[in-house]
Amino acid sequence: MYSYLVTAIVMLSRVSGALRFVFAVGIFVLPPAFLTAQTLGAEVQTAHENALRYTDLRTAKRAGWRPFGGEAPLMGRHYEHPDNPDYTTGDKLDWTKPSNLAYSTINGREQLVALAWVVRISPGDPMPSGFSGRRDIWHVHDTNKIVNALQETRPVIGSLAKWWQRSELQHKDGRTQLAMVHLWLIPNPKGRFASHNPALTYRDHGLPLDWADTDMEAARGLAMAEPKGCDDLLDAEMW
Repeated sequence: MYSYLVTAIVMLSRVSGALRFVFAVGIFVLPPAFLTAQTLGAEVQTAHENALRYTDLRTAKRAGWRPFGGEAPLMGRHYEHPDNPDYTTGDKLDWTKPSNLAYSTINGREQLVALAWVVRISPGDPMPSGFSGRRDIWHVHDTNKIVNALQETRPVIGSLAKWWQRSELQHKDGRTQLAMVHLWLIPNPKGRFASHNPALTYRDHGLPLDWADTDMEAARGLAMAEPKGCDDLLDAEMW
C-alpha cells in the first residue's frame, strides 16, 4: 500500500512539473500573437471611429476632401486632402490620417466604404509595415507605367499627368511608386485589407451579397454591365 502511495505522489509531482513547464512556456510564446491581435484590433477601431465623421460625403467635401479620378469598379471613388501626410518609406502611419477616403454609389447614394493609406516608395523598396501583424495586403501603383499608358491613349491628359509626376514626385526624392493598402468599412468577402471589394457591384445592383463570394472575374463582368462600365474598368486597369 505504501509503495502505491509513493508511486502516486511521484506521478503527481511529474504531472505538476510538466504543467508548470507548459505554463511557463506559454507565458513567453502565446502572448505575442495575442498582443498582435489586440493591437491590430485597436488600430482598426481607431481608424474606423475617426472616419465616422466623414460618413456623409458632403461633410468630407466641406472639410476639404476632393476627388481624383472616377469611380473605379470594385474600389469606389477615392478622395484626397491637401493637408494629408506625405508618407514615404519608413514612416509610421497615423491611423487617424488616411491618405484617401473611398466612396461608392450604393442604392443611389454615395457611401463611405473604405479608407486607404498611400506610401511613396522607390523601385526595390520593401513594402511598408502597415498594420500590426501580416494580414494587411499592400499593392503598388507605378506612376511611370500610368503616365506612359496615358500618353499613348490620351495625349492631353498624359501630358498633364507627366507634369504632375515631375513636379510632385520626381523633383522631391525620386519615389515614383505608390504602395497602397485599403481598410474596408463594409463587409468584403476577400478580406478587410483586400485591394478590391466584389460586393460593391452586387450591392449596387441589389443582388444578394452572398453571390459576391465568387471569383473576381464574375464581379468585374457584372461591373462591365453598368453604364460606362467598360470604360471605367479600363481606366482602373491603368492603375
